[in-house]
Amino acid sequence: MIGGILKSLGKARTATAEGLDALDGLREAIAQKRMEITALHRAPLPIAAALARFDAWADQHATVAIDSLGIDRLLDPSAMRGIELPIGPISANAGPDTRPAVDALLGLVLLVARDQVRKTLAGQLSDLTAGKETLTDAERARLIGEVEAQLRQAEAMEETAVRSLEESGVAVSRRADADPSIVLATNSALARLAG
Repeated sequence: MIGGILKSLGKARTATAEGLDALDGLREAIAQKRMEITALHRAPLPIAAALARFDAWADQHATVAIDSLGIDRLLDPSAMRGIELPIGPISANAGPDTRPAVDALLGLVLLVARDQVRKTLAGQLSDLTAGKETLTDAERARLIGEVEAQLRQAEAMEETAVRSLEESGVAVSRRADADPSIVLATNSALARLAG
């Protein structure tokens, strides 16, 4: 009789150890999925998308530069002055605000030498993305959605394991960052989520 009890205790310990090992494995998978989501958020855009952003930025600066020069004065026969760089108001402590003039000059440089600047940027962006996976916004959203679904499934499996261990009399702490919607889900809902 005592031998049977000891054998049962040994089996219970083994089952508990296996359950805790499985829980640890699920928690490692959850941590991995969270890191994967973070990496997807940080993945760089493809060079073409980055250059499209540059083009929009350069267009805006070139337009503002031309608009800030007051080129309409060239059409006015009574105008005494030609084009001038815009200078901001003069401050008593700091002198004139030259930022509008610098912005205008930047816009003019982009207007004249945009292709050269774009080519240089393309080379630099290529160096920055070498060996890295780039993602368009649509690819990023799709992949994050897929990994979030896998994360939710792993969290449901974790909660199922926690409840199973608790039913066996093992005290298990839940992760502090556990999703409350998973922790509070019914057993049937967890079974659907866990697949």
